[in-house]
Amino acid sequence: MEIYQLKVFLEVAHCLSFTEAAYNLNLTQPAITAKIKSLESELNTPLFNRLRRKIELTEVGKILANESVKIIELEAEVINKIQEFKQGGFGTIKIGAYSAIADHWLSYFLYKYRKEYPGIQTQLQTFSSSESLAKSLTNQDIDVGFSIISFKENSNLIDIKIDTVNYYIFVHKQHKLADKKWLSLRELLNYQWVIGSENFSSRLMWASRLSELGIKFSDFKQLEIVDTLGLMKTYLTQGNYIGFASDLELPSYEGSNLVAIPIQEFPLKANLFMLIPKYYEHYLAVEYKSKTKTSKESTPIEKFISLLLNVFQEKESKKSEVKDSFTLNPKLKQPRLNLLQKSTNKPEKIAIRIGTQNQTISTVTAGLIPQKLGLIEHFLPRSKRYHSVEYDLQLIDFSMGQPIVEGLHNNELDIGILGDYPLLQSAKTIGSSGQTILVSFVAINPEGTGNAIVVPQKSQIKTLEDLQGKFIELPFGSSAHGMVLRALKHFDLLADVNLYPMNQSMTKTVNTKKDTSSIYAHFSPFHELAHFQDKYQYLLNGNLSGLPSFSGIVVRKEFAETYPEIVISYLQAIIGAQYWYLNTPSAFSLISQWTNISPEILSHILSSTYQKEYSNLFIPELNVRQDWIQSHIDQLQSIPNHEYLEDISLQNWIQTDFIHAAATMN
Repeated sequence: MEIYQLKVFLEVAHCLSFTEAAYNLNLTQPAITAKIKSLESELNTPLFNRLRRKIELTEVGKILANESVKIIELEAEVINKIQEFKQGGFGTIKIGAYSAIADHWLSYFLYKYRKEYPGIQTQLQTFSSSESLAKSLTNQDIDVGFSIISFKENSNLIDIKIDTVNYYIFVHKQHKLADKKWLSLRELLNYQWVIGSENFSSRLMWASRLSELGIKFSDFKQLEIVDTLGLMKTYLTQGNYIGFASDLELPSYEGSNLVAIPIQEFPLKANLFMLIPKYYEHYLAVEYKSKTKTSKESTPIEKFISLLLNVFQEKESKKSEVKDSFTLNPKLKQPRLNLLQKSTNKPEKIAIRIGTQNQTISTVTAGLIPQKLGLIEHFLPRSKRYHSVEYDLQLIDFSMGQPIVEGLHNNELDIGILGDYPLLQSAKTIGSSGQTILVSFVAINPEGTGNAIVVPQKSQIKTLEDLQGKFIELPFGSSAHGMVLRALKHFDLLADVNLYPMNQSMTKTVNTKKDTSSIYAHFSPFHELAHFQDKYQYLLNGNLSGLPSFSGIVVRKEFAETYPEIVISYLQAIIGAQYWYLNTPSAFSLISQWTNISPEILSHILSSTYQKEYSNLFIPELNVRQDWIQSHIDQLQSIPNHEYLEDISLQNWIQTDFIHAAATMN
């Protein structure tokens, strides 16, 4: 029995998949199978039960797994002690990284390390792939590595988030796109492009992101692939090309002839990882806990880890001093090494049908923004049970919430974005397949505004009491519908006012000649559009009930139970969209461009933080407020045809584990 056999066995036991273990260890599946069979033959007992489409540990396998961990930890401890004895305050540290990381970002730390520890030599080795870097670390050919790829599934390594990476489009300052503040890859397919070869750290992220978005290399009219940064700069400065790279590779573009432009498909930062062997895990825990300087007796690698951690912790402490209205700091997901490899299995097809309301501005961070930025595709799970899945992502836009509620109840939609009144309607129990759960809020307005009643400028109707015997045209089942019901109940007019369903959006209605006695109710932004065109005046643009307004994410219960990871990934996309909205200077102008609604009107609907003097604004919020929902139920359930609200069990309907899991993963 060899140590390496046990390491292979533990990886298979961890993944419960020969295929995934092979990917993680950079071996072929037959090699993995041969190692396990050899070990089983030596022990004269099976270690795994081979089921139809999966494997599981036998009882003997479970015993061996527990004992193997101890053996490997003991081996690491012995190696570490020998290194400590041999090196002491001298010795050599071997560091591995992509050449671009080594040439720029890493050079600062190497200089700082050599100045502090002149007796320790540093050897830098560059790699052309993350796989070869990880293999060298596992084989102890190098002591520490740096990569944009996470190796969490490699049981022999520890990855530590040590910095962040931004991805940009780079052009020469004289290029016709140089003055753009924001660009999309899909709009630039006919331009001349230059990207790095596999020697570039950004190449795998680029290829992975294109795969997620369904863009092929062949879709680009002209795509040059170069092996060096120098050659890339030549194409950019002399050939009028567009380049893709990270700020690790082209960090000194400021003040040079190059301009960096943010990319719509790369809206968030990514992580840079420091990779170290597993046997330094104990030292790492002590280092984080003590926050003291490394002792003179520590090894060269421990000194190096300590230096980088101190710099990292200083940067994080400075960030924490800056108050952020959105405490989560999501990053782009790191591509798996096997992400682009085709599975030999027949792909399972999973349809994801999301009902959105892209014109309802308060919900843009749940529908329009993640759709435009491609964040839903990015965060979808693609490992383990989803390794060979083929997704059919359908974002279906609606002008109001009622058809989304019906779609959820009829098993025609899986996820819906709804305002407060239709959100409560979705909680109705309509058969087992039509049951829903509330997993998250999207936006809130603590003052409860966002819906309004408007009349033509020359209307004789001046007060709500004048509504007696009149018709109000409104989108049935919308949050505006709920507001009108509460307002009529407040003035005891429920039996005296007729409600008529609006069959077209207010954007069309306001341009149609109407009788001066017409009355409309709608939600944002449609009543704002009517008012700003100076054709309508407000009859009610406030909150008589004292209830806050909110919108949320409702999921079919059956879908959430079958694919919980997909629900979590969608919420991750919303977290990323909200962070982008709150931290991107050009966000407002882009939302205006995508919705064809002026920034002036948007500024009357959206905000980033709650401000009493601007209480009509919606702000992003993910946490579900059960007390707010209960307040809505209390006021509505006494209105005819709303008795069903009494049967809603909020404790069962509200399930916040999904958003908590998404926030933790981000």
